[in-house]
Formats: sequence, structure tokens, C-alpha cells
Amino acid sequence: MLAFQANPFFERAAGSAERVGFDALIARMKTRAQSFGGPVALLHGDRHLFIHDRPFLRSGEPAPQVGHVVRVQTYGSPLLHWVKLTVDPNRPELF
Repeated sequence: MLAFQANPFFERAAGSAERVGFDALIARMKTRAQSFGGPVALLHGDRHLFIHDRPFLRSGEPAPQVGHVVRVQTYGSPLLHWVKLTVDPNRPELF
């Protein structure tokens, strides 16, 4: 599990203005997750909207696709809500 504050804009194209400064970080997270091979959760805030997706398993994402990474973006002020993450080692999804 990796928790951080800034939204690195997984949904934007590599090299886009929104991802300036994040491309190297995203590439590193993807490479490390692929090497690890197990489930990975990326948790962050910043955009004040709830997002739950698989950022490395989408059309337009450069190969290789990495489907075992789950991203959760939490709410932010003024929309303050709880997000409960359940970890169940008996389920293939884990998170």
C-alpha cells in the first residue's frame, strides 16, 4: 500500500501538462508493482472526488498492463467523507 497526497493524474496521457513531474513517478510505481506481483493499493487525495479504479489497466495505457494495482482517491474539503478499505487475505481481490 502506498499513500500520498497529490493526484498524479493517472487518467491523463503521459507527457500531458497535468502529468508534468509525475511521469517518472508513475513509471516507477508501475515497474515496482509489476516486479512485486501481488496486489497493490495506491491511496491519495487532492482532487476532492472519489475515484476507485485500476490506473494501469485501461485503454491507452502504455504496455505492459498491470491489473493488480487499485487506486482510491479520497474526498477533500469541503466534501469530507470516510472511505473504508477492507483487506481480506482470503479473497483474490484482497482490497
